[in-house]
Amino acid sequence: MLGCPGVMGESLESVLHKRKRPGNRRIPYRLPVGWPVLVGAAVAFAVAIAAYSCWPRRPVENTGGATGPVGETQSTRRNGGADSLLDTVVEPAASVPPTPGAMVEEAGRLARWLIGRIPNDPDSLETVARVQFSRGDTAEALKSWEKCLELNPGYAYAYHGMGLIAAKKGEQEEAVRCFRRALELAPAAGEPQTELAAVLMQLGRTEEAVPLLEQSTRALYGSARASRFARASQLLGKAYLTLERYEQAKRHFEKFLGDFPDDSNARFGLATACARLGEAEMGNAHMAKFKELRAGEAKARMARKEEPYDELQTRDELATHYTTAGRVCDGAGYHREARKLWERAAVLDPKDVGCRELLVRACQRDGEPREAVQVLQQLAALVPASPGYPMEMGRLHAVLKEYELAEKAFNRVCGLAPLDWMGYAALAELYLEAGQKPREAVRLAQTAVQLAPGPATYQLLAEARRRSGDLPGARAAIEQAAGATSPPTPPDESAKSAQEKR
Repeated sequence: MLGCPGVMGESLESVLHKRKRPGNRRIPYRLPVGWPVLVGAAVAFAVAIAAYSCWPRRPVENTGGATGPVGETQSTRRNGGADSLLDTVVEPAASVPPTPGAMVEEAGRLARWLIGRIPNDPDSLETVARVQFSRGDTAEALKSWEKCLELNPGYAYAYHGMGLIAAKKGEQEEAVRCFRRALELAPAAGEPQTELAAVLMQLGRTEEAVPLLEQSTRALYGSARASRFARASQLLGKAYLTLERYEQAKRHFEKFLGDFPDDSNARFGLATACARLGEAEMGNAHMAKFKELRAGEAKARMARKEEPYDELQTRDELATHYTTAGRVCDGAGYHREARKLWERAAVLDPKDVGCRELLVRACQRDGEPREAVQVLQQLAALVPASPGYPMEMGRLHAVLKEYELAEKAFNRVCGLAPLDWMGYAALAELYLEAGQKPREAVRLAQTAVQLAPGPATYQLLAEARRRSGDLPGARAAIEQAAGATSPPTPPDESAKSAQEKR
């Protein structure tokens, strides 16, 4: 790469948000690493990242002694070992279990393997608790969460889980206590806010629930698991109706149905709001649509009446368990196992963003850029508005000397984020490295300077001018670089740095 501070030479974590230790991702919701930081990405991404960062993590501990939990050396442990027990548990490319019951059994095998591989670890125990809870074994789940708190009294996820159990038992005051404790430890986490609000509404304290739901919908919007956001949004609309804030309820449900047109609960809420506002014709139309949707849901329930588990929900939960277990293994140094777990999650859920972002990082760590590009292509299709994925694709194509593909990717970044300097700088640097289009490189570098004047962009402009034969212009750019006070930083990274300093 060029000598100036370049964009293409940065790793995935330089382009996308980096987490020191990815936490498990189940209730309460934790966003996957890797949301784009470039200007032009969805605003909801930044909001959701803030919620994710509020969940506290503890340092990684090797609880199995100097040789690891199963007597391996550190080197063997990080590489997974040829005799990995995971090989006997799951084959990543295996077909999806044919029934929800089979999915539940697979989740159980995964939980038993994980706790055997990484015992006495809150993250591992919490993952097992999620599996137990999803299977309806609340007594064992409670024991697992209590064990988490014995190991780490400040473990917010355990309080959230215990709150879920209390709410399920109808112990509302205990649920409120647990959810509030979780939020003391993680004030901006979306799911504890949702669940606390739900209990408060049951207690008739809807006014207290509204601000919690307004915050949780912002935190969960755009999350990989749409069901989390849907629940919070439905509760917020219901709260508006309860408080007779019908105009707000109508606007809220209309916006929600723009993203989830087949949600029967939201359709009923909108019909109710319209009726209360005197808009009878519109209310009747929405009520007719609600009845149509409910009839379809009833038919689907009849078709699976012999099956105690919902197929889509169970499959979603199984994929989440694999992603979660992979995060735990990765944090403990079992990188090979982590990658296999994320690969399995991707098979189970073809629309999951989180496990795929983690796979990109794993592929890069394993020195497999082509495999990383393949996963990034899936991500770009799933989140087409994100400039972060084509940016990283362009960087990897450049590393592989696939300049035409890199050019196409960086042009895509410029189209998605026209007011961000990084796409223009990356494209200019690509042309310089490939020895192509020197004048176009100058134009692009000038655009980058205009958007974010600083040492990095001025140095890039100087190099572009030198390559094009404009030595006086190159000297002028170098002088400007020397006078610049700080390198350009994407706006949300600046905000993140300022927040960390505070």
